Amino acid sequence: MSTRDSVDHRITRHPGAPAQGETAVDTPPRLLRATVWLLPLYGVMLGLSTLTQQPDFREDFPAYARYITTDSFLASHLYLTIGGAALGSIGVAGLMAFLVRMRGRNASLLGGAFTLAANVTSASVFGAATFAQPAIGRAYLGGVEEVESINADVYGSTLDAVAGTGILLFLLGGILLGVGVMRSHRTLRGPGLLYAAAFAGFLAGGVLSTPIQAGSAFLMALATAAVAYKVPRLDS
Repeated sequence: MSTRDSVDHRITRHPGAPAQGETAVDTPPRLLRATVWLLPLYGVMLGLSTLTQQPDFREDFPAYARYITTDSFLASHLYLTIGGAALGSIGVAGLMAFLVRMRGRNASLLGGAFTLAANVTSASVFGAATFAQPAIGRAYLGGVEEVESINADVYGSTLDAVAGTGILLFLLGGILLGVGVMRSHRTLRGPGLLYAAAFAGFLAGGVLSTPIQAGSAFLMALATAAVAYKVPRLDS
């Protein structure tokens, strides 16, 4: 090879490609594969966080106060709910990095964006439950007056509107991301459909039945485990 050819070769080589004698580094793809596995972990954490439900403060405030002052209540909200949402957001971002190069990318990107927005929006509601509720419960059990009205003020129309927005984004994000997974490859149609259905079942279970909600979260974990296993192999 002449000196000119050598110079041209260096100029036209792809910026990301290794030079002669160098070894390609595969760390980013490996890291992305690891982040996608956070999605089934998030599903398990979500299921565990919904195995029990707090009593309705409108019907039985003493039972409500006792429940929200337990260590398990604080741990569930701090680690399983807030921590799970953080890990799930990383998992969604990692999955989007794969799906953006596959069929159905528009639904995948929109669904991922809605899911991330839902987690951010709902973080304020989770924060109120994690930090405000135990303080309210301790105050009530300690004999502080007018605690019930303070609790009603915290959980008023503003928080309801934020929570409702988060739920809507959560539902839209789950369904659209599931559709994007279904469209990305024929072998992912089943996991994508299960993922979308699990999101709808999870939200419906919050109104209908605790076992339905928890079961839907575990199905979500199952669907995303299949996705985490297959998607990197299809993309490689």
